[in-house]
Amino acid sequence: MQDETVIIRIKGKDLLAALENGVSALPKMDGCFPCLSGVRMKFDSSKPPGKRVIEVEVNGEPIHSMKLYNVATKEYLYKGKDGFKSFANAEMVADGEENPTLDTLIVNFLQLMMKKNMKWFCPLKHRVEKG
Repeated sequence: MQDETVIIRIKGKDLLAALENGVSALPKMDGCFPCLSGVRMKFDSSKPPGKRVIEVEVNGEPIHSMKLYNVATKEYLYKGKDGFKSFANAEMVADGEENPTLDTLIVNFLQLMMKKNMKWFCPLKHRVEKG
């Protein structure tokens, strides 16, 4: 499936709600678990849904409820699917016609990583043997 991607501008409180949604179904393996970059999140899956996220940092700084953050996501999630209703409060910055599809982004990322650091892709090839 070639998922269209969008860039949205969202308040910290709504981003936090999205992250809460992303861990709400654990330990069940559900499709809403977030794939993050630039975000560090601690959560406790033993707590009730909606109260699981303990700490969030965006680009190394604590999240601020009223600060605006740019987020790249699938258009499907932006439309509130998989429980991401808080994305409805976000402003669209770039729609699916302006962005590459998710599969293209992943291929581009992997190609870049291969150029930058081959060890990242070939851990066995570069393994150091104990002797």
